[in-house]
Amino acid sequence: MRKAAARRFAKAGCSNQEIKAWTGHTTDSEVARYTAAADQRTLSDTAATKLLANLAERLAKDAAKALELGENK
Repeated sequence: MRKAAARRFAKAGCSNQEIKAWTGHTTDSEVARYTAAADQRTLSDTAATKLLANLAERLAKDAAKALELGENK
């Protein structure tokens, strides 16, 4: 049950300290053993969000430039 709780807390974005406080683990390595998959997924989701935000920003800048060029004609 502690393993399942640790995973759920990790998926919710809790820190190792918070997870240890709830599950009773005493070291970060114990928590890491149970939360590695959840941590990997969280990092992957964060990276995808950053990538999409960057793409949206570039598309907005390109659209603004296209509008400027169209107005200058």
